[in-house]
Amino acid sequence: MQKPDVREKLLYIQTEDGFNGFKRELLTTQLTPIEDSFLACNKCKGIMREACSTNEGLLQVCFMCIENPQNPYQNLVAARKSVLELNVKCPLQKRGCDWNGKICEISQHVDECPCYQIECSLDCGVIHQRKSALQHINIECTMRPVNCEFCDKLVSPTLLIQHLNECENTKMDCNSCGMQVKKINMEFHLKTECSERSLPCTYAQYGCSAIQLKKDEVKDHMRINNELHTALLSEYIASTQTDIMERICQLEEVDKHRSAQIEELTKQNNKLSNKIRHLNNVFMTSLAGSRLRWKISGFASDTTLYESPTFSLEGYIFKCSISIEDAKAHVKVSTLKSGGDKNAKWPFRGKSIVMLVNQDREDESLYFHGDEIELARNFYETPWDSVNQNKRICSIPIASVIRDPFCKKGTVMIYVLVQSLA
Repeated sequence: MQKPDVREKLLYIQTEDGFNGFKRELLTTQLTPIEDSFLACNKCKGIMREACSTNEGLLQVCFMCIENPQNPYQNLVAARKSVLELNVKCPLQKRGCDWNGKICEISQHVDECPCYQIECSLDCGVIHQRKSALQHINIECTMRPVNCEFCDKLVSPTLLIQHLNECENTKMDCNSCGMQVKKINMEFHLKTECSERSLPCTYAQYGCSAIQLKKDEVKDHMRINNELHTALLSEYIASTQTDIMERICQLEEVDKHRSAQIEELTKQNNKLSNKIRHLNNVFMTSLAGSRLRWKISGFASDTTLYESPTFSLEGYIFKCSISIEDAKAHVKVSTLKSGGDKNAKWPFRGKSIVMLVNQDREDESLYFHGDEIELARNFYETPWDSVNQNKRICSIPIASVIRDPFCKKGTVMIYVLVQSLA
């Protein structure tokens, strides 16, 4: 039986102790007597591999030929270099390899030699030259992967039977009708296609007890039990109508209850709105101070400054102004530079409230409480002849002012209250 090549057998002399020196037949030219005496092993007679000398230089051998490596020996450096430079040919030249090279390269060449015999990598047992590996695996090897005829998957021949038993595309006989069906489709076949499948009566959902009918039995069953099926269907319809009417009554009752809830919540909401309006009026009435109701027409058109009529409190004269800047309405309350009670005492301490009136529902107006108007120290002393003492109450985005219901046809209503804190 043919066996794969062994690299060591091709290159080295084999003795009882193992593989020793290089074979002489590897050389492209024979050694001269002088070269032979310098490079040949005195023990294995081959070309020295890792040349050494023992017995005080009387014996030159391969390192592998030394009987006891524990005994003193010397490396023959010059001999080693000479051996590595010898010209050799491939040991497989008779098989067609024409490689020639140095002895130092032959080991690597044999590992790559296309004529070197190897065993099939798929374990079919065939020995072939390395250069024939691709052809053998793709064409000749009995263990090369084959395509499953049902799913086209590549499968090793040793696993083909197991694969066929598991492959979902293999066909099998239906136990009922005998038809060949793919495994993957068998469940669907049994439920919808099989001529021998059991079928329930069409009226089973209405109470018919026949749930295991063969396909050829259905027609006779329907003919024989026609009156029964009609009675079952009528009973089902009547029962369904009763259920529907009960559900309608339940929904009507729920609707009445929800309508009553909506009506009650609407009443509560109206009561709360009236209470809020009343409390707001009480709150505004309870505030002691000077009030101004100011109507502004054509608001935020071309005008950038609006000034209210004057109003007074305890001898002090006030007015409100609104300046339009950076898309905001800046509201201020000012003490006038002239007028008022000459006996009024300064500084004046007070608080201002500005209300943007909701013209649909005044109780839902917007209130703005400004900081205290502290007429003291270097602010808010007696107004000079040319200076009004003022306090910014708030800044409102124009978009919040001109929207309905606060602005109707370009008209806004401002309510201003100044209250003394003295």
